[in-house]
Amino acid sequence: MSHTAPSLRRRLPLLAARLALFGAVFGLCMLVAEGGVRLLGYQPIFSVYSKPSVFWRHDPLLGWSHMPNSRGTYVGPKPWPVEFSTPVEINSDGLRGPEVTPVPPGGRRVLFIGDSMLAAFEVPYEKTFPALIGAELTRTLGFPVQVINAGVRGYGTDQSFLYFRERGSRYRPDFVVHIQSANDLRENTEVHRMMQPQGKPVFGIAPDGSLTLIGQPVPEYPVCSQYNVTPQFEIARTDSLRERLLCDFETTLLDHSALGTVVTFGLRRHPQLIAAIHFRASPRAAFQVAEGLEDRSSEITQALLHALGKEVQRVTGRKLLIIGDDHNLAGIDWPDIDDVADVFSYQDVWRDRKDEINFKNDGHFTELGHERIARLVAPQVAERLLAPPPAN
Repeated sequence: MSHTAPSLRRRLPLLAARLALFGAVFGLCMLVAEGGVRLLGYQPIFSVYSKPSVFWRHDPLLGWSHMPNSRGTYVGPKPWPVEFSTPVEINSDGLRGPEVTPVPPGGRRVLFIGDSMLAAFEVPYEKTFPALIGAELTRTLGFPVQVINAGVRGYGTDQSFLYFRERGSRYRPDFVVHIQSANDLRENTEVHRMMQPQGKPVFGIAPDGSLTLIGQPVPEYPVCSQYNVTPQFEIARTDSLRERLLCDFETTLLDHSALGTVVTFGLRRHPQLIAAIHFRASPRAAFQVAEGLEDRSSEITQALLHALGKEVQRVTGRKLLIIGDDHNLAGIDWPDIDDVADVFSYQDVWRDRKDEINFKNDGHFTELGHERIARLVAPQVAERLLAPPPAN
């Protein structure tokens, strides 16, 4: 024992020197490889895809919102090989689409609210289902139908409700459509998602059943952090050290490496490996509610939809129309909302050739998908616009 300890002490500096030499050689090799792939024309993933700062800004009320008067090309889906590269323009009100002008005499105004399925940065604006619906109804109903697309990528039901209550209602729409997405259940208990630039407020439920707003004004959260609302409706940090380290690795090194781009694009047939390398949640995990919040998530979402419906009725005199597919509409007690909203499932959109209506690695609708949604939803909107106007 007495001989082993001094021997080990003598060997440790040599071992450390060898490790340092290995690290230096490995680092040099990586630098040479990085320089080589850049000479071949490869760019870091950070340079290939769209920057959030081009289209979105911090918003103390909602967490984030569109940058008014911004424009750029939306490229994605990160980190998978590029499937779309779409010019996007945001108007002076922070909405995707043309400037909002007065409704022509005899016309109607329809406001769409929701998340990325509605904002649809993946396709040109005129090919999105709200724009298609507006054009079709103007052509067939005999009066102008103005459509306002207030969809914002990543919004939960809570942000859509807040947006309508605080901002969207000022447009005095004749009718309102809310797009309900499957990930709304998760997002309605989420304050800040790992690797997302901005956080958001959330709602809790008071003992008397009323909604209470938490976490507003919205502060700036670290990018590599995860915050959720607890079952007791308090905000708590929920990420682990491992998750933070993986996030730091991606955001500070992998995203800025052209070699990382080569590896990622070389694995295009293995999406699970790409997800693992880039610390991305799988499509299924993207809809999972944090452990222990499943019941609370449904309860909060149901209360938010009921509150949104009541607010829409107050402003328009008409029921809110909620649309989504069967998966998006699951987990909600819809009879409880019947008095303030109608619900329509566009499940028939999946009836055939599903791969052609969704981008493969992104999940959002292609132009064909938007055409099919428009065909299914337009009659629902037309029926309600043709109904007698509400009494004043």
